[in-house]
Amino acid sequence: MTRLPRAIEDHIENHEDNFKVMDIVSHRYFPIFGQIPILPNFYAKGDDYDRIDGAKILRRAILNHKLDRLDVAKKYLYTFRHQPLKGHKIVFAEAIDGYKNLRLDDEDKRQLKVIQDVTGFNDFTFNIIRRKSDDKIVFIDTQLLGFSF
Repeated sequence: MTRLPRAIEDHIENHEDNFKVMDIVSHRYFPIFGQIPILPNFYAKGDDYDRIDGAKILRRAILNHKLDRLDVAKKYLYTFRHQPLKGHKIVFAEAIDGYKNLRLDDEDKRQLKVIQDVTGFNDFTFNIIRRKSDDKIVFIDTQLLGFSF
């Protein structure tokens, strides 16, 4: 997990109201999901902290096995500083522009198979991985649900 740049943290702090939603039944506030117009390079992923753990697992396997065609979208954790969510955390993920329709060559397939074998990750749908303009395949959704431990 990488720390959000200070300028982004300050921007979020000044606009915390844009990152929460009230449940109409319980009247409790929750961190939001989705892309927020005031922060276009990130997606809010609510309080789904296991995405950070999944990203760490994938990143470690990519580095340890020298999988040079693979990457993981950066994940960040922000702690709300104001009420009503003071102390609650929200996960942000780096927004990845890329191609959903992947054409995989033999080396791409080999590296994805290594990830599957080493980590148990098995969620290779187009919503989960994309190809960036630098030709790397990027895991954009890293929930632990995608792993079979």
